[in-house]
Amino acid sequence: MNAATDHYVAQGNTKAALSFVDTLEEAKTLLSKHPHLGSLRFAVELNIAEIRAFTLQRFPYIIFYTLFADTIRIHRVLHTARDIPPRFLEN
Repeated sequence: MNAATDHYVAQGNTKAALSFVDTLEEAKTLLSKHPHLGSLRFAVELNIAEIRAFTLQRFPYIIFYTLFADTIRIHRVLHTARDIPPRFLEN
């Protein structure tokens, strides 16, 4: 997330950076209400059972998260142009 906002700020687009943060917060709220909304399409490829992927609206980013009881744990937020499996597994 920080890399995305830093990128927009570096490009002189503070409005986009703030909009990205707002969009991410909206997505987190939506996922808290509908935790199974995200797709399991990356679970096998990443070898992480139950990892879910949710694409942000208006921005080319995917939220990767898992569910634990009534808690959502966000693992990564990655740009859709990235090679997702290797990028996801980086520290």
